[in-house]
Amino acid sequence: MINAGWFKALILLLLCLATFLFFKSHDRYAAIGPELLANSRFDHGLAEWQYSGDNAPTVENGTDMAVLRSTTPSTLVHLSQRVTEPSRFKLLELSADLKTLKVRRGDKHWKSARLVLLAYDHAGKAMYYQPHTVVELDGDRDWEHYRRVFRIDEGTHEIRISAQLMQATGAMWVKNMSLRPVAEIKEFLRYRAILLA
Repeated sequence: MINAGWFKALILLLLCLATFLFFKSHDRYAAIGPELLANSRFDHGLAEWQYSGDNAPTVENGTDMAVLRSTTPSTLVHLSQRVTEPSRFKLLELSADLKTLKVRRGDKHWKSARLVLLAYDHAGKAMYYQPHTVVELDGDRDWEHYRRVFRIDEGTHEIRISAQLMQATGAMWVKNMSLRPVAEIKEFLRYRAILLA
């Protein structure tokens, strides 16, 4: 005969597992607007992108990916694009496929291969206190899709999307970069409330 305490623990464990599986298997957000990045697939090389001068990223002929390489730990190698008037959107999803090779971090966790969405206020000051990192990588990583949804503050004047080797050495490949306005799916919110209750 099963002890009542064990039975309650088993039920709680099953509910926790069901909740976890729900959150992992159902999308919380749906795209509600167009692609906001210009030349997001690198069809026209690095046109529309800003990038580091001395150690510029490259786009190999016939590919849809950019490659960032650095052998100097003190430098920033980046591929960036700015979006003005982002406060017209409440939520933005930044995503990309990334791959790294022999990336060695600097002396801080953020000195790595990373993908960021950084907000700037009306004075042009970076709002580092807001969440801005999609992912930070080091070592050898095979292709993986990364994404994160960011809430856009009303005081945001501009955002900059950037793939970076931030004072780290090695190589990072970037493809399928995308920035799109999204909204929470109503059904997801309803089911989440039921599960949490």
